[in-house]
Amino acid sequence: VFSARALHGKEDFKLALSAADEVLEALPGFQTEIDAMEWVSTAFCNRARALMALERFDEAIPALKAALDYAELIKDLPETAHTNLGLMRCYIEVDRLDLARIHGNAAREIYRDRSQLASLCETDRLFARILLLEGNPVQAKDELKEVRALEQRMFSSSHAETKMILGLAYMELGQYERAEKLFD
Repeated sequence: VFSARALHGKEDFKLALSAADEVLEALPGFQTEIDAMEWVSTAFCNRARALMALERFDEAIPALKAALDYAELIKDLPETAHTNLGLMRCYIEVDRLDLARIHGNAAREIYRDRSQLASLCETDRLFARILLLEGNPVQAKDELKEVRALEQRMFSSSHAETKMILGLAYMELGQYERAEKLFD
């Protein structure tokens, strides 16, 4: 709980990391009961989110994998989806696009089954980022325009990350005025 408050309330990522580590350091000699597994999973998630905020993606991956194991063990579909999405983000940052796709597809499937459109938009935005990194700005642009249209229908505005990645796609295509308009 302290780690979550430090992470989300104070945005003190080092404090959140320290609090999560305190819980997790007890694990080697601590038998986790089924009803405590959710809290252990949360501690791993908080650790990973703090590391991601500190841009320590390589270190976040093992924490996310552990959280994913717990989430799957207790059949927590929302946490399974969010953890897969976190792994997708980390793998993009460490240039492991093959693994990013695998975890992105797992997250997308759960979000689609649960009709979570905002989370689907986030996943599709990251898939477009992968396309951009692979040198396919045309397909990235087309997919981001669809994401942006859906976000505008749902929220009357599109997400800043959608605009940024779409702007990057336009830059790759030499359409600098369109990119500049999105960046503004």
